[in-house]
Amino acid sequence: MKSGYVLIAKGISKEFYHPEKILILKEISLEVKLGESVAIIGPSGSGKSTLLQILGTLESPTTGTLYFYEDQIVPKMVASIRNKHYGFVFQAGNLLEEYSLIENLLLKAKIARRPTFKGAEAFEEALSFIDQVGLTHRINFPLKYLSGGEKQRAAIARALMNNPDLILADEPTGNLDKASAEHVQEILLNCCKKLNKSLIVVTHDNNFSNLVDTKLQLESGLLK
Repeated sequence: MKSGYVLIAKGISKEFYHPEKILILKEISLEVKLGESVAIIGPSGSGKSTLLQILGTLESPTTGTLYFYEDQIVPKMVASIRNKHYGFVFQAGNLLEEYSLIENLLLKAKIARRPTFKGAEAFEEALSFIDQVGLTHRINFPLKYLSGGEKQRAAIARALMNNPDLILADEPTGNLDKASAEHVQEILLNCCKKLNKSLIVVTHDNNFSNLVDTKLQLESGLLK
């Protein structure tokens, strides 16, 4: 069984050069244990989403190093880590609106080159995660017919596909009403706890950030 730190970031800095030179992140270091939930809070424009994208290998830092467990993440590892070990939940969902719920989940399995026919392991996995987020009654619905809260629950189910070690969520409740936001928070935290997944969430929601194991503040480029 895997143990220890699922993600280690050392000396992460990020500079942008256009339209002018600006240092967004300054020598940030972070360690996330397997099964730990972490919230990153801070004012708008502080670089929270940029940091999350770097931690998720969606963007490169100007300087610094990332480790997946004990292994330094190098370019040839990135695709495999994203597809098999990381799950992403974005504020806008980033789902395929014309595809059904089950098709959205199975597409992630297909990208990881897993068989997705009915009865295959990935197909049964998708059914299980859809059930866990309470959307079995929407399984064949095109995503465009789901409510905002349902779409975010669908995004959580998709993030759990391929049994990732780490879920990264960027303002997953930012566009939701209070009741839907609380439901999504509960599902996300419960799924991670029950399935022993690590969670890093960027949020403006104080209620959400108070529910996680570790809350960190990003301000003036520094993580405290």
